Amino acid sequence: MLWVLDSDLSWPEAVLVEVILAGIAWNIAKLLTRNVRHFFELRHAIRREVLGVEGAGPWPSDQAEALRRGDPEPTVFRELGFQMLSLAQTAWLARRALRLMGFDPIEAGDNLISLAHDPALGFRRRRIAQALRFKLVGQPR
Repeated sequence: MLWVLDSDLSWPEAVLVEVILAGIAWNIAKLLTRNVRHFFELRHAIRREVLGVEGAGPWPSDQAEALRRGDPEPTVFRELGFQMLSLAQTAWLARRALRLMGFDPIEAGDNLISLAHDPALGFRRRRIAQALRFKLVGQPR
């Protein structure tokens, strides 16, 4: 380890040190972005489950439209909510990065769990949509 502190490194040693440092930086970046990628996969699953079909369009702003489409079982909302809260709890650095991007995984998870307890609460859908930045029908972006 003393040869790293020596300022007279030969060029192969300097290249080796740079490659090692680049590898460490790459692994750190991969570790950090894995949790953000998992959040976006969860966000996609929430959108797919709540809307029922992949290309159904924007999230409905009222409960009547959601009931016409046929929502999934409340256990689906509960499971997705717990997954979102688990991600927010364990990946605090990713949670901070997501907050900077305008997402709120804690609020989305809480509201998904509340929606599982009482699916008739339409305001929960709006709060989930705001937390995950889904476009609501009839509202400007």
